[in-house]
Amino acid sequence: MKKIINIISALALIFLASSCESDEGTLFDFGGKDYASFGAARFSFSANAEGKHIVHLYHLSDGPSSTFNISVEGADNLFTVSPTQVTFNAGSKQQTIEISYNRAQLALYHPYTITLSIPGQNYVSGAAFFERQNIVIMYEPAFNELEWEHFATGYFESEFFERDEIENTSEWEQTIEKAVGYELYRLPSLYADGVDFVFKLEDETTGEISIPRVAPDANGFYRFDTGFVHPQHGSVWAMLDPDPDYSLFLKEEGIAVFDMYFRTSAVAFGWYAEFFSW
Repeated sequence: MKKIINIISALALIFLASSCESDEGTLFDFGGKDYASFGAARFSFSANAEGKHIVHLYHLSDGPSSTFNISVEGADNLFTVSPTQVTFNAGSKQQTIEISYNRAQLALYHPYTITLSIPGQNYVSGAAFFERQNIVIMYEPAFNELEWEHFATGYFESEFFERDEIENTSEWEQTIEKAVGYELYRLPSLYADGVDFVFKLEDETTGEISIPRVAPDANGFYRFDTGFVHPQHGSVWAMLDPDPDYSLFLKEEGIAVFDMYFRTSAVAFGWYAEFFSW
C-alpha cells in the first residue's frame, strides 16, 4: 500500500510539473524560482517494523542544482528527521527524507503528526503542491503480536442477552487480560468462543475508552463484530458509544460499563448497557 501511495504521488507531481507549460502559455508561474514538494505520507506499522519511514521530496523546477532547508515541527524528541537540508543536482527530481523512531517510546494506536515544511515557499493558489506536509505515523500492531497477561476475573452481566432470553444466562464469569506495557484490555470470548472484545483505556481519570484499529463513525461510535449468531436473526454486530457518561472502565474500582447498540443486517435490537465487575 505504501508503495502504491508513493507511486501515485510521484506520477501526480510529475504530471503537475509538466503542466506548468501548455500551448496556451504558463499555467503556474514559478517566477524563475526553485520549488520542491513533499509526497503524501501516512504510515502505520506493526511490531516487526524496522523503525523508520521514508518521505519523498520532489524538485518541481528545471535548472542547476538547488538546496532546500527542511523545517520540522512535532517531532517531540520521539522522532529524528534526516536530512534537514536536501540538495538536488541538476536534472534530479526526487530525494528522500528519513524519519526514524524507537518503537518502545511510542504510545499504542496513537497517531503522531510531524509537520515538514520548506521555509519561504508560497505556491500559486490552486496548485496541488505540498510545501508543507503533515506526516502521520501510528504504531498499530495486530492484537496477536502483543503479549497479554491476566488482569482480573469477575462477572459480566448482559442486558442484551437478558432481553428475550436468547441465551440460557445473562450473567457469566469472565476474565479480563491486559497487554503488557499498554493500557489495552481484552475480554476473551465475550459473546462467542474465540471472538475477543478489545478496548483501550484513553483516560484513567474519566474511564474513557475506545476500540483500537477501528475508525469511529460520524457519530463517534465504534463498530465491532460480536461473533454471536442469533438463533432467529443471524450474525450480530454492535456499536460502542465511548462517551464516558455512558461507557467507562474504572480499573481501580473494578467496574466497567459498555453502552452498546446491537443489530443484525435485518434487525435492530437497540441500545443496551453491558456491565462487568471484578
